[in-house]
Amino acid sequence: MNFKTLFRAVRYSLCLAVTVPLMGCNSGNLGQTLILQEAQNNSKISVALGTTVVARLPAIYSTGYEWLECKNEPKALKLQDAKFQEPEKRIGQQRDLDLFFKPPAAGEYVLCLNYMRAWEKEIEKMYRVQITVP
Repeated sequence: MNFKTLFRAVRYSLCLAVTVPLMGCNSGNLGQTLILQEAQNNSKISVALGTTVVARLPAIYSTGYEWLECKNEPKALKLQDAKFQEPEKRIGQQRDLDLFFKPPAAGEYVLCLNYMRAWEKEIEKMYRVQITVP
């Protein structure tokens, strides 16, 4: 591994580990990543085309609750992937869940998630961000 490759890997790792809400990280050809947290709920943002939008939200896996995409939302972004930030150390422990989205083209989108049990109709929490890609 040469120095340039090592530097990019370290810079990318630091970008993922040390994030500030609404701060994008650019790692050369790795693209941009924008991390949204609970504080950005019900906000409006603008991102460049090609940006991966990550909603980092608290979740407790063992309760049956999960972040599900909103139904009947025509401009909703489609969930690409979801990963917990760290392994579960105790059953029932709250952890941050990263939900990955990528706008496919320029336009207006909605990142819309409901925290609920899939078999119930009641929504515990809603998370919604309007996203513009110029």
